[in-house]
Amino acid sequence: MINKIRSIIREYHYGKFYLIDNNIKITIDRRKKFIQITNFFRNGEKEGDCIEISKTLQKQLKLKLPQLSTRIVEGNAPHVFVPLTGPHYFLLASKSRIIENAEEIKKEGALEKLNPLLIDPSLQFIGELNFSGYIVSDIVANGLDEFPFEPDLKLENGFYTPLGLTSDLRVVLLTADFKTPEVLIVWVQGQDENRDFTELPLGSLNLKKILHGETKLLRLIDCIHSKNPMAKKK
Repeated sequence: MINKIRSIIREYHYGKFYLIDNNIKITIDRRKKFIQITNFFRNGEKEGDCIEISKTLQKQLKLKLPQLSTRIVEGNAPHVFVPLTGPHYFLLASKSRIIENAEEIKKEGALEKLNPLLIDPSLQFIGELNFSGYIVSDIVANGLDEFPFEPDLKLENGFYTPLGLTSDLRVVLLTADFKTPEVLIVWVQGQDENRDFTELPLGSLNLKKILHGETKLLRLIDCIHSKNPMAKKK
């Protein structure tokens, strides 16, 4: 069964690279400190952020492996999706239907006793929860119903959203900072032990140096920068 799941998740990719061809529009309201990016999310795709691809994978597993019960959970992945990057979503799976009962698996020690399979399409990881190094911080009570689909991103000052991962597994985020001239800022996760972020404007030459060789990420960032009404146009 694990080999079957592994072959399925190979089709999944973490990152918002489809935005390059998605005809996005960026609106910035400085008075309300609010940004809207249209067509930022897609439904039912195998490329996207962790919640997008986890939702798609859950539906696919229900069709291809109906004997398996699954639940989307919130937590952190060791060394990559750490607390600083915000919540990370992935799946827990088991042949026991108890995994579908949020109240039961929220009980102290219940997950450790069940030791479900952890499936993370973002990092292409499959393994037993107890030996994964992952932390489960919240059980999503209503499963897929907890995440109704909305195509547009609404980003308030100080909030951020993931763009993708570098080839050496550093998270790249897009954030709103209304203290800066262009408002939209990119955060790139560091390689140090603390995994601290470096903040840079989208059009920064230093950003291109830090992400040297990350062609898809740079194309994505250039696309967002070109649509930013506050960016200085060359």
